[in-house]
Amino acid sequence: MRERKDLLSLCTLLAVIVTSFSCGDPLPADLELSKGYRIFGIRAEPPVARPNERVVITAYDHHPTRRDLAYSWSVCLYSHGAKSSYECISDELSLSFVNEVTPRFELDLGPTGVDLETHLRALGQILNTEGNLRSLEDGIDIFIILNSGDPEEGLVRTVKKLRVIDQPGSEPLAVNPEIRGWRIEEFGVATPLPPCDMQAGGPESLIERDEMGQLLRGGERQEVLAEVSGVARSTDGNLSDEPSCVLHAGARLEVDLDTVGPLTNAAITEGEYTYRWYTSVGQRATVPITTGGSGFGQFELEEGRRLVELIFTVRDPFGGFSIGRQKLNLVKGILLNP
Repeated sequence: MRERKDLLSLCTLLAVIVTSFSCGDPLPADLELSKGYRIFGIRAEPPVARPNERVVITAYDHHPTRRDLAYSWSVCLYSHGAKSSYECISDELSLSFVNEVTPRFELDLGPTGVDLETHLRALGQILNTEGNLRSLEDGIDIFIILNSGDPEEGLVRTVKKLRVIDQPGSEPLAVNPEIRGWRIEEFGVATPLPPCDMQAGGPESLIERDEMGQLLRGGERQEVLAEVSGVARSTDGNLSDEPSCVLHAGARLEVDLDTVGPLTNAAITEGEYTYRWYTSVGQRATVPITTGGSGFGQFELEEGRRLVELIFTVRDPFGGFSIGRQKLNLVKGILLNP
């Protein structure tokens, strides 16, 4: 099974690496965590919405040293997408959220918020790129635009496409893939330490406010990556209070994700999950991009490090996104065939 996954990963790597993020930016060939700012992806909950729903938008990002990062959000109600570099067709259709300076905010599409349906009626007979009238019944795309990062380094522009469809019912129109947990096992050392069986702590994808409208939970930056960090399972199946994972420096790692979602079934042909594997500077993901199944990654750790961070993301072809994070505490060991 592991050999099949490796072969699949290698065969699809070249095909995947020439594709683009949903934001239209080129996929970086090097997924190592750099010394600067990086944004892993934007998650919408739900990933496909009705025109009267509230959608929680979260940007998962990383900077190794700075915490006082800048965030500026806006929403474009009509764009020709990548063909126009995700620019709105008019300034009137670009809604700025000047007060939203956190990586998570709640987008209210209904009458008390953006009032999407009223704006669309005001657009009149504007056609899409295929020359057809836009219809909420058939589904339209709106674009959430984020400028974020370290102001001293320069902000990064990221665009998230959100599909909106006017369909009856209350059941979700789509769901994000869910990373429930992961198992990290080491190889290439004389006395391997026990594998780390971790349960994901998130994502939470929620906003909570008090009766006065003050934020209680969900917007502070420190919660964003912390909420997707692994929590260790003990031998009796319960969760441990100690979230750390201890392995050997210089070891080879294999990471199996427990991903739940419709595309984990290989028989489904409408698309596959795409996984990206990130690690601290100096470490290496053997295959940084893989596709299909529940998620399988491999890493090579260098010697001399005591703390390493792993981050892994999963995307589906329909806008779904999820992320996991694991910090490793490394100890010295005897390597086999160093």
